Amino acid sequence: MSMMIAESYRGMGVIFEIISDRLLIPVAIIIALLGAGVIGMQLIDVLGIDPASLNRI
Repeated sequence: MSMMIAESYRGMGVIFEIISDRLLIPVAIIIALLGAGVIGMQLIDVLGIDPASLNRI
């Protein structure tokens, strides 16, 4: 019985590793995009660019 429980815990560990691998990439992409947006907004503030003029781009 204890062998079956130990194998179940090992199996759950594999499942958690797979799930974490599958979630890590999209979360990293979302964080990178949000960071780039924040940096872009800061650059607009620092350089004094009129946001209305960015509609042409």
